Amino acid sequence: LIVERAGDALSPLLHEYTYQAMVQDIIGLDGDKYKHRTSNAKGEEVDATVQLNDDDPLWPGLRHLHIADAIDKVLDDFNGFIKNNKAASMAKGKADDKDLKALSEVVKSMPQFNELMKKYSMHIDLSKRCMAIYEKRNLEAISTEEQNMVMGEDPQGKPVKNLKETVGRLLGDASVSADDKLRLVLIFCITQELVQADVDRLVAAAGLTGALKAAVENLVHVGVTLREPPEQPKGMQRLKAGAQVATKLFPFIKSGAAKKQRRATDVSFDLARYRPPLQFDIQDALENKLDKHDWPSVTDPADVAGARSPVSKARGRAGWADKGAKRDTAAASAKAGPRLLVFVAGGMCYSEMRAAYELSSRYDREVIIGSTELLTPERYLRSMGNLHEVLGATTGGGGN
Repeated sequence: LIVERAGDALSPLLHEYTYQAMVQDIIGLDGDKYKHRTSNAKGEEVDATVQLNDDDPLWPGLRHLHIADAIDKVLDDFNGFIKNNKAASMAKGKADDKDLKALSEVVKSMPQFNELMKKYSMHIDLSKRCMAIYEKRNLEAISTEEQNMVMGEDPQGKPVKNLKETVGRLLGDASVSADDKLRLVLIFCITQELVQADVDRLVAAAGLTGALKAAVENLVHVGVTLREPPEQPKGMQRLKAGAQVATKLFPFIKSGAAKKQRRATDVSFDLARYRPPLQFDIQDALENKLDKHDWPSVTDPADVAGARSPVSKARGRAGWADKGAKRDTAAASAKAGPRLLVFVAGGMCYSEMRAAYELSSRYDREVIIGSTELLTPERYLRSMGNLHEVLGATTGGGGN
């Protein structure tokens, strides 16, 4: 599958609350490097830098979990580790000092024990830090409006109303960061029916200027155009039954402002209702259900339904695993079909990476996803802010 970022300008904007995505979004890492404070052997507070990749034995099992599940898992695993580890027993004074052989094994395991203790401590601290920022930045309220705008309904499945008022309150809230306000405005412009005057009011309410304002103006360069409400026939305002009756009488009038999104069936959290369109495209490809008109191919794809095909290497995760990840060089394992290669021109976001991983596991198929770059929301916003300059330089035009 080959797709481009301009086909989905929305997904990189939404707050994603799986562990890896949340860390990259609100903590801000240097690549995969996380800097934090920890205690050394003397009990002194020191600065430390760790890498969040497959060299960390805890990371692969945590990164794609929702933050709530990740916190539960790391705490449960830590308690189990302490309970079952011999070195931990010795540290608590429970080891039998007369069993020299057992003591020898404990001493040998101490370096690994200490290293894992540091990993558990770091992830517990990191998850707590994520939640502290989540509370401080009022991300629950912000993300609720994001999800409502995109899905066109609230968590109970009821059509959302008064979005301009509810979003407007957040845009006028001094405690909401400029980037979060910009994300709300961009999502509003992409998902709602607006005229230019509405956009101008949103930008003014959010106080967006300079590159932040330019990011809104540059939406046109990624295929987003204003979807103005259709002109209502005379007398429409007198219909007391509201939009539902209007829709039945005049089918060309949309029943909801937001575009209806294809829905996931495994939603466990209200702030995770939206799934990137690429997830459903990958799913359709794995089920051999892609529309041939919408997805023309160079060669006619073989029908892989029910087929099993060996792959060159056994992999327990999607092929886009972190740089430097250790690859399993064991004997090849059978998969339920050939590997699927997915390429996103213009940058892929973490929700799309997670989708590839989950579908790879669910369908027992190797899914390899790659892109020209890996987008964090901050990087995406900065790119949107200077897109007109990049396009001007590419076409030989002026910078503005």
